[in-house]
Amino acid sequence: MIIKSLVHSSKCKVCESDAHLCGVVDFNTSCDSKLPDHAVLPLTGIPIYYHRCENCGLLYTHAFDDWGFDDFKKYIYNDDYINHDPDFLGVRPRNNAELVMSNFKPILKWNVLDYGGGDGQLANLLCEQGVKAVGWDPFHLNLALPQGKFELITSFEVFEHTPTPVATLFEAFSFLDERGAIFFSTLVSDSMTNEGTHSWYVAPRNGHVTIHTKKSLSILFAKVGMEVFSFSDSVHIAYFPTPADA
Repeated sequence: MIIKSLVHSSKCKVCESDAHLCGVVDFNTSCDSKLPDHAVLPLTGIPIYYHRCENCGLLYTHAFDDWGFDDFKKYIYNDDYINHDPDFLGVRPRNNAELVMSNFKPILKWNVLDYGGGDGQLANLLCEQGVKAVGWDPFHLNLALPQGKFELITSFEVFEHTPTPVATLFEAFSFLDERGAIFFSTLVSDSMTNEGTHSWYVAPRNGHVTIHTKKSLSILFAKVGMEVFSFSDSVHIAYFPTPADA
């Protein structure tokens, strides 16, 4: 395994402000809720250093900046991944399907893309309820990028997994209809600022390499002309502001 060398300070991956080292965890640090808090099973001796932005509060690592698809597939999204994220199969897709169906009444009229949708369970559950939905995920679905535009893009537990948050958003945004919205989940660290890398959500073995704040999400989505409303620390929607909102 090749890990990018340590950088003591850098420019934030979202707002380009100064960011400095704030902590380190072992590569095997997991956020599996069935394991002890911030479990590491076993220690690998591979340190993953995180930086925090002075401006927007983004918490991120450079450790995986040089990784390609094969590296992530081999070391993170492999056959053992389910042991570190057991809700990936079944529980989370069902809960997310209920969340989507209950919040978007016109959804049967829309084309829906589940971006970064794992093995496609959420898209399949939505299709069973009459929604025209497709799923795409580079690590779990061996599919070409989707075609066309979508009125709704869902993206659950994706934005903490990317080492390139701006590029990932731009890719997702390229599929969005001009009247559309992005409904997504990622846990912001606003209430966990003092915890730093001790937060249970900082877990490289799960692929949690970029931890947002509400401010970093706002700055990120502003790059594509969207605003973000947070229903909670975990669930958010990005939308195009109306002239009255602008």
